[in-house]
Amino acid sequence: MTGAIKILSTRLLRLLMLASFVLLVPECVQGADADGGVKTEFSTKGPVGLFFMVRYYSATRTLEKAAWYFSPQGEAYENLQDGFSNADLAAHKGRKGTFKVADKTLEVIWPDGKKTTADYEPDATGFGWDMGSFTPVKPFGDAKLIAGSYEGGESLSRGGSSVAVSKSLELRPDGTYSLEGVSTLKAGELGAGAQSSANGTWKAEGYALTLTGSDGKTIRKLAFPYDDAKTRRIYFGGTMYKRR
Repeated sequence: MTGAIKILSTRLLRLLMLASFVLLVPECVQGADADGGVKTEFSTKGPVGLFFMVRYYSATRTLEKAAWYFSPQGEAYENLQDGFSNADLAAHKGRKGTFKVADKTLEVIWPDGKKTTADYEPDATGFGWDMGSFTPVKPFGDAKLIAGSYEGGESLSRGGSSVAVSKSLELRPDGTYSLEGVSTLKAGELGAGAQSSANGTWKAEGYALTLTGSDGKTIRKLAFPYDDAKTRRIYFGGTMYKRR
């Protein structure tokens, strides 16, 4: 009974997440990508390529969002930040393990010997695993479709403390950008906040968005559109931004 409830919960979560983001994703994203030349596929043999994962934690009422990369060689990279070229993967600071699919189960073995094993549930939109929903993503296409104003943020509350981060990103058609962020922290009756802003030029190519600030510093992070051709959402630097 517990196994049946877990499978049902995973499927319900995937349906809720897909409905929430209004996805229009093809059955399988094919074609060479700009970062590693790897085709994104998912089948009963296992996943290969870049996937966006969402997982809901009822205890904290938070939604985890992260990019995962599954290599053709059987390596799994959790919470990918910079891309999946050979250089990016070599510099990956998050968890990396080896994975295999057998008997409808996906198992990841981490460097410390610990294993994460759960039912592997592929369907027409991606796959479910370990209470998470994994959806294949596409690279950026025409930069003109990306230009616009976006907003995003994260919040977490636990044990009477809370953290909230709000960001706004404007990508202008002339190639310039502005990025603003506000963060607040509350612990009991105490609170604190901070603000930041930056501007400069931007470039979207493949699975990367590069921001070059007016101070000459460059930030390049894994990024991709997450919605239909109108690009209503983009994922960048660990944050999902929604077009305003």
